[in-house]
Amino acid sequence: MKNVIVLIIISSNVFYSQEKKESKVFTSTKISFFGGINFENFSDINEAFYFEGATNITQKLYTSFSLGYYKSVSSNNYTVNSFKYVNIDDYEKYHTITYEVIKTEYQVVPFTIGLQYYFKRNGLIPYLVFDFNYNLIDPLTFKTPELWVGTYETIEDIPMKYKSIIELPNSSLGLSLGLGIKYNLFSKFDFNFKYLYKIDNEILNTHQFLLGISI
Repeated sequence: MKNVIVLIIISSNVFYSQEKKESKVFTSTKISFFGGINFENFSDINEAFYFEGATNITQKLYTSFSLGYYKSVSSNNYTVNSFKYVNIDDYEKYHTITYEVIKTEYQVVPFTIGLQYYFKRNGLIPYLVFDFNYNLIDPLTFKTPELWVGTYETIEDIPMKYKSIIELPNSSLGLSLGLGIKYNLFSKFDFNFKYLYKIDNEILNTHQFLLGISI
């Protein structure tokens, strides 16, 4: 009988301890504001901004959600062969054209969900970052003046070389891998530095260096 009573007491303590630990989930929440730079190479450095919320899963593991904006520039140049339909008064023709794309600018709005692992709780706190990103993209090309190459009566007469269509992405998926350092300035106010390497399935992969405050 004594053994049964001891077992019940131990079981009750274990259950209470587990329940107490579980009650700590989602009890620590941080709101952060970040600003910094985004680049593929140092010749094209652009701005980046984020608004982020994070809450704890365990004492050291947090889940995060963020909305941001950044700009990326691809300096890859290429030739475009296309055509235009011209209809002015009684003039109806198809003109083939060619031009060079000098660079492409992508304005990106990322929606992010991720995980952050903190190695300790106080003082100077290093942490790891893993994010999954869904990005809305507004692309803009910078190009040379168009050159008219030929004139045709119907669209069927245009050579196939000038019928290729180049579509720029308006959305993408990506991953972000990174590390950060957070410092507790006051009890509820943190200074935050973060580096991210962003991998994208549609546009260029980039580096980001971000400075922020967390409350």
